[in-house]
Amino acid sequence: MSDLKVAFKISLPILIGYLMLGGAFGILLGDAGFSVLWSIAMAVFIYAGAMQFVAVGLLSMGASLTSVFILALVVNARQILYAMAMFKDFSAFPLKTKLYMFFSLTDETFALLSINSSISQRAKFFLALLNHIYWILGCIIGSLIGDKFSIKGIEFVLSAVFVVILLEQIKTSKSYFGASLGIVVALICLAIFGKESFLVPSMVAIIVLLFALKALRFKPLRD
Repeated sequence: MSDLKVAFKISLPILIGYLMLGGAFGILLGDAGFSVLWSIAMAVFIYAGAMQFVAVGLLSMGASLTSVFILALVVNARQILYAMAMFKDFSAFPLKTKLYMFFSLTDETFALLSINSSISQRAKFFLALLNHIYWILGCIIGSLIGDKFSIKGIEFVLSAVFVVILLEQIKTSKSYFGASLGIVVALICLAIFGKESFLVPSMVAIIVLLFALKALRFKPLRD
């Protein structure tokens, strides 16, 4: 099976989710008075679901691009942690490809690359690229169809995608340790920091714990 086919098969859980949520973004952006060119530009260069939705409101209120840029850094701070975790996996890529791989690390792409770490470097690249293409297509379609479809309840799409990815990870590793650790840490951080701010502390805590346990050669990490 070619690297592209491998990547496409792995990316299928993301396809529908990105098309639908990207479509929702495109519809909202169109309703705010921005053309499909804005949708394409934001999908290509920002490529961050939450930040793009926030940017619609900011741009509608006349916020400067500098303000949008600064907020994007804050909202997407967790991707720095993703890049750190994937640094070794991407070390064989040429510099330009490596920079794109770091840029393309959305939550979903990071999850899939983590689960499928044994695939070839080319397949990893195609996986990241395909997910980006799905998002761009979703944003374009949303901008073109305008307000012809209701987007009520679409925010649950990616939650469903994450459930699929989690179940696939458990099935592949045949261990509940990683999933259980992530859920427990996330719930603790949720209780401490609240739903608006718990994600980054959760990621930091999970990464620190996993590295610590690996250093101690904790048995579940060797499954």
